[in-house]
Amino acid sequence: MFEIFHIPALEFVPDALLLAQAANRTTAVAVNFETSSPYPVAVVDGVVAGSSTSVPSSLTRATHDVLVNGAFDPGVKQVLLGNIVVPENMRHPEESVGLRQHMTAGMSRDVAEGVRFVEPETGEISVWRGAGLMAAICSGENRCVVKADFQDKLRTHDTEVVSQIFSEKGYTLYSAR
Repeated sequence: MFEIFHIPALEFVPDALLLAQAANRTTAVAVNFETSSPYPVAVVDGVVAGSSTSVPSSLTRATHDVLVNGAFDPGVKQVLLGNIVVPENMRHPEESVGLRQHMTAGMSRDVAEGVRFVEPETGEISVWRGAGLMAAICSGENRCVVKADFQDKLRTHDTEVVSQIFSEKGYTLYSAR
């Protein structure tokens, strides 16, 4: 399911897929703002695309590397730039202005005009990474398992929560034993 991606993205790969899906996109850029060095992860046709940098030093560098220098066809680049998925913690107007400036730094005016931000359609996009990773491993489809589902089921069903969430979503979990 996953193509080659740089190691720092490993923590964000399940979230990137689920964030893109939550925005009803199969091709999008999911931006990780939870680390000390924010960076975008490109999702193309439901698969995480590779990046040639290991740890981007800034959002601008990462954007330039992934979107401008990446080996994407011009049409795919245009779709990626027009579908930048913004997490909940970046929805304040002042943060969006700063994000747009970072995302468009170094781009030509024509390219920068095509940059569009989209929000996930689901209200809660804080994804429990363990569940996201299990979902990616257990199924070829990327269905959203959100943190709220996990926490609610955990309160009422304790340790059987993961199996219950995935059975409701149509997954079959196989024991490692």
